Amino acid sequence: MSCIKERFWSKVSIKDLNDCWNWIAASKPDGYGVFKLNGKTIPAHRVAYELTNGIIDSTICVCHHCDNRLCCNPAHHFLGTKRENIIDRDNKGRTAIGSRNGRSKLTFDQVNEIRTLYKQGSYLLKELGTKFGVTRVTISNIIKNKYWR
Repeated sequence: MSCIKERFWSKVSIKDLNDCWNWIAASKPDGYGVFKLNGKTIPAHRVAYELTNGIIDSTICVCHHCDNRLCCNPAHHFLGTKRENIIDRDNKGRTAIGSRNGRSKLTFDQVNEIRTLYKQGSYLLKELGTKFGVTRVTISNIIKNKYWR
């Protein structure tokens, strides 16, 4: 275990207790650091928490007070359920909605235009989809406020 601790902490830029301790090794495209252990890739912040506080159930999330995805400072982490982690993210305004979502094909202006054109009766759903390069189902979900609320 000492070997694992040394290997892990050597990949963390440790600073003062109040500072973020950034992971300086491999990370996923979503920005979270990853650590390879026994053939498995594990989020680095989770390993940091478990090395400091003990093993936790796999259904429990290690959440960040600091919202720094590379932070491995156990003092910046807290435990929560998946639902609690989502609520924390939403309360901090970190939900990637609308054009902030990297996969979004539309802008807020386009969504407003879609809603306006539909209300005017100028276009069918399929026609709006073709005009804006998305599916009829996407247009329907925009109109019903399921997307882009």
